[in-house]
Amino acid sequence: MDTGRAMSQEYAEWVQSAHRAFNEGGPAALAERFWHPEIVWQEPPETPGAGVYRGREEVLRYFEGFMEALGKLRIVDEEVVAMGDGFVVAVLQLAGSAVSSEIPIALSVTNVYKLDANQLAIEVLSYLDPAQALEAVGLRE
Repeated sequence: MDTGRAMSQEYAEWVQSAHRAFNEGGPAALAERFWHPEIVWQEPPETPGAGVYRGREEVLRYFEGFMEALGKLRIVDEEVVAMGDGFVVAVLQLAGSAVSSEIPIALSVTNVYKLDANQLAIEVLSYLDPAQALEAVGLRE
């Protein structure tokens, strides 16, 4: 059995399941099922409220505040672009509309998910540029 290929498929399925949970139940559903209690989430400096958030509750508060300001976002497309030992890199397309104006919002973000042995996200590094995400895990585009 090709364990590398099986693990890659498992990681791709993890990404799809996590994003489906986000779309169906928002950040709380994602936090409950896919985040390690001591998760560290780093947002890109170009985004509002950017910073490093530590622990499931702090990361969840950040996302709830972000979505309160911007409105409900949905992941409308995803592409897993790299996988390795305990990490997955996924390019996400998000869509929604601003709470105050109903103006459509479209965002593209690339997340590097570092998973623990139980397939919980222990660290997430978020980038606006996919090339930076690949570089962060030692790959070049």
